[in-house]
Amino acid sequence: MCAKHIRKGDIEMFLNKLFKKIPFKTKYFKTIQMQILIYIAILIIGIILVLDVIFYYMSVQVITKDAQEYASQITSQIGRNIEYYVNYMKDISNILNNDAKLTNSLNKEKITNESSVLVKSIAQTRGDIVSIVVLNKEKIILADKDKYKIKSSMDVQNLDWYKNAIKAKGNAVFSSSHVQNFIEGQYPWVVSLSNANYDINDKFIGVTLIDINYKVFTDLCNKVQIGEKGYVFIIDEKGNMVYHPNQQLIYSNIKEENITRILGAKDGSYNDLQENENKLITVKTLPAIGWKVVGVTYMNDILIQKEDLMRVIGISAFICLIIAIIISIKVSSNISNPIYKLERIMKRVETGELDFDIQIEGNNEVVQLAQTFSIMVRRIKNLLREVEEDQSELRKSELKTLYAQINPHFLYNALDTIIWAAEQEENEKVVKMTSALSKYFRLSLSKGKEVITISQEIQHIKNYLIIQKIRYDSKLDYEINIEEDIIMYKTMKMLLQPLVENAIYHGIKNLPMGGKLWITAKRAENNIHLIVKDNGVGMDEETLRNILIKKEDNPLTSGGVAIINVNQRIQLYFGNEYGLKFQSELLKGTIVTVVIPIVE
Repeated sequence: MCAKHIRKGDIEMFLNKLFKKIPFKTKYFKTIQMQILIYIAILIIGIILVLDVIFYYMSVQVITKDAQEYASQITSQIGRNIEYYVNYMKDISNILNNDAKLTNSLNKEKITNESSVLVKSIAQTRGDIVSIVVLNKEKIILADKDKYKIKSSMDVQNLDWYKNAIKAKGNAVFSSSHVQNFIEGQYPWVVSLSNANYDINDKFIGVTLIDINYKVFTDLCNKVQIGEKGYVFIIDEKGNMVYHPNQQLIYSNIKEENITRILGAKDGSYNDLQENENKLITVKTLPAIGWKVVGVTYMNDILIQKEDLMRVIGISAFICLIIAIIISIKVSSNISNPIYKLERIMKRVETGELDFDIQIEGNNEVVQLAQTFSIMVRRIKNLLREVEEDQSELRKSELKTLYAQINPHFLYNALDTIIWAAEQEENEKVVKMTSALSKYFRLSLSKGKEVITISQEIQHIKNYLIIQKIRYDSKLDYEINIEEDIIMYKTMKMLLQPLVENAIYHGIKNLPMGGKLWITAKRAENNIHLIVKDNGVGMDEETLRNILIKKEDNPLTSGGVAIINVNQRIQLYFGNEYGLKFQSELLKGTIVTVVIPIVE
């Protein structure tokens, strides 16, 4: 190979190795000015974007902190209001419980006029109280309205507020919000305050029940607003809902709150992703009654609109880009002319012209670049000579491989079988075997082509199997299945014959009753699988592990076109992710899969 036959791709390869950051073969951005413009613009825009991200992040942190403080103040204020109200209602309950005449009425189950007046006056002066009822285990002893009567089907002792009052041993107990329905004709939505009554001997004599209008808690919580969509709700110590602005949706399971996490959370704020929205949850515990006031803040309400922020970023980036273009044009003009001259010299080298001196005037960097390029050109000359020598050795190696493909033992055995058939006057076998042998070697040569179609490779192995079938007769059977849509894809020649040969000589030949081969070609996603399967003697695990390790005493990796050479040819041509895969068990046969890419 001489200098005038230098390929364009060889020169480009060396240039790209030397100048990794200058794409010499770029359709639109090959000028130095454009490269400098792009890099400076990217740098400036990158800095602006980083600063904008930092600013955005810091702004979010500040706004979030303010939102946390605001939500904490709101929940604390609501908590104080509720505690004040709850304590006031407890005082009313204690007044009733400590009234001696009321206690006496419960003991004797007989209402005194003074007790009745006390209960009714409290209920009438408090619009937030739905009802006041004093009852024992079986009936209402005293109420703010005389018409109250327990439903005949209702056992008040099984109601939560009744059982909780007994468990509390005289302390006031608040329920979650519920419909109070034990009195005939009454179905108010209330929060119940219940308190067990005991006589002077600490004997349980009844329960005082004060039903508080649910609207009280609605008014307390609706007076505040957290953003456009934020809200406040209240749960008791068991997670039951005392108040929620969307109470019906909660009970209908249309809306959910993460009650489990709220119950386990300490007072303060945390972020939570609910209903595909990021929310700030603020929790305040009311120690006096065990309730938790929960504030829900939607982060989208408190953050700057993303569209506005992106618009600011876009305008800033555009201005910076204009500045970058002006700066880059000015800078690049000072250094581009010498580099353009060097580029023209490189194009002369690209066409194959190597015998000339390189002279560049300019700043030190460009001169040093020209000197380096001159050294590279001299190296190219030396490499070309080495390539020419390597090409000669490669052709010799290919020729050796071709000779190895023509297995003399196979040819000898085939001819011996033809002679035997001729002596037996089996002319049909002679003609069939001679024709197959002729086609076999014609396809083996393939006019020097290394790549053939899958159809040709299958035809080649069919000719081989015709010869082997005549030779081994009933000891060999085979079956070939090929998907029609892959037959025109390309493959390397002589991939299947070594695998089939090994299957016959090392797998089937030694079986007393012979064996069978299955050859399959199919598409597997983006690959082609050529599969050779036999039901021969198989291999043990050690042999299977070492199948592709070259050893002198391994009959599968030496002689003829060895299995390891087939694998190496595939990987050299297509890449290391392709090659041969083996599956085998002793006395059960072997499966060899050739994995190659789809090549049209």
